[in-house]
Amino acid sequence: RRGRHPSSDTMSRLLLSDIDGTLAHSRVALERGGARAVRVAGMDIVQCNAEGGSEGGMESEAPRELVPLPPSSTGQCAFVSARTYELCATLRRAGVRLAILTGARTGTLLQRAPALPAADAYAAENGGRIFYASAPGGETLLREDIEWRARMDAACGSAAEAALEPPERRSGELWQLYRRMAAEGWRLDAKGYSTSFRCSADKGGGERGAAALARLVEEGNAA
Repeated sequence: RRGRHPSSDTMSRLLLSDIDGTLAHSRVALERGGARAVRVAGMDIVQCNAEGGSEGGMESEAPRELVPLPPSSTGQCAFVSARTYELCATLRRAGVRLAILTGARTGTLLQRAPALPAADAYAAENGGRIFYASAPGGETLLREDIEWRARMDAACGSAAEAALEPPERRSGELWQLYRRMAAEGWRLDAKGYSTSFRCSADKGGGERGAAALARLVEEGNAA
């Protein structure tokens, strides 16, 4: 009916989740929540114990197995609880579609995807690139939404251009902004990105850097 709000039943069929701090947690966050870190064969292994409290929703009410993800390109490590895998699988069996979203580089997502809870879709670079899961023969493969990526071309340049050209020579408003910020002395990171880049808001230090970055965002939104 016109004006009718979608039913809660319909709205509950899709679950969107971030990775770091949601599905996966750093060793520091887990230790604050009562986990215990040990080192085995040169690898960090984190164990939750019953004595710990909670931090960021990570409660240590009972011993629990934690699975390490491959480290990010910046060396950040994170762990996923076995219970998280179980809950995600239960939701999908109940007909809920799971989409995992991250601001990470596409390469980092693709490297981590096999170790993440199985999902129906994955998005990297804050949504600039979207992949759908298919499982022929039981092996999960990711297929990129090419039409969605093509919609980014005007702002970010094509995928082919991103693969061949450095940010300094890419077309699109995104890379014009990149070059402007680079000339102004901002610390930028475009390695492995084609639809976004990272910026460290420390130009001038502290609040001045954050305020300057906020002004750039306002200018971009007003353009």
